Amino acid sequence: MLPDGYHEIKTIFAEIDVADVLKYTLTRTKNIEILTNVNAISNQDNLAVKVASFIQEKYQVPYGVRIELKKNIPLAAGMGGGSSNAAVTIRSLSDLWELKLPEAEMMSIAAKYGSDVPFFLYGGTMLGSHKGEKLALLAPFIWNYILLVKPYFGVSASEAYASVEYNEKATNWEQLISSGDVKMCFNRLQAGVIRQYPVIGEIITEMNKTGAIKTIMTGSGSTCVGFYNDSSTMQKAKDHFEIKDYWTCCTKTRNQSNMNFEVNE
Repeated sequence: MLPDGYHEIKTIFAEIDVADVLKYTLTRTKNIEILTNVNAISNQDNLAVKVASFIQEKYQVPYGVRIELKKNIPLAAGMGGGSSNAAVTIRSLSDLWELKLPEAEMMSIAAKYGSDVPFFLYGGTMLGSHKGEKLALLAPFIWNYILLVKPYFGVSASEAYASVEYNEKATNWEQLISSGDVKMCFNRLQAGVIRQYPVIGEIITEMNKTGAIKTIMTGSGSTCVGFYNDSSTMQKAKDHFEIKDYWTCCTKTRNQSNMNFEVNE
């Protein structure tokens, strides 16, 4: 554990072809407003709003912004939905408010609001170390048949890290990175979270039975990600979990950023 109480980690970030959609409109007042299709999101708690408020105050911006957010990524899913929204907000407001922030400055702001926010400034495939904010570019990880399954509940990052088990054998990182073999993927948080939420373990077992060649929990959970060899098998698995009323999504990895946003002046 690091002096500031955070866990030191090593993780692989891989961008996928599913994202929230954001639209930014310049306002002549200094108000920062968010409109969204999810009732649970508020101005006070939303990471994009916090980032916007920080940038506005730091650079004495005389304008405001209206942010329209269409959530496609579930809340508390371990998929970086809020973090990716924060990252794209940094880039968008740099343009919208004509700040022309240097890359290093945007990275510094991103790191203030989450260890995975810096990754989402760029996307692709990267190795994150320290708290996750130190990034190293990796060769693109390409997989076209990925099924995401999320149960009806979320898991907070603090809860996941509090339940981590340190007695499991670590993955050979060098071999995993050089081979790109999904069968070697590993999540050190998974066992502890399953102990608290056995249904996640049940989902992983079921995904393997539906033909996934590898299934792991993504991030701090509660979403499970299954890698399949073909579209037909993946779709049948999706149908299986939809009957159980879980959130499901078929996706694939991407080489480039998938952040969808518009800037309106």
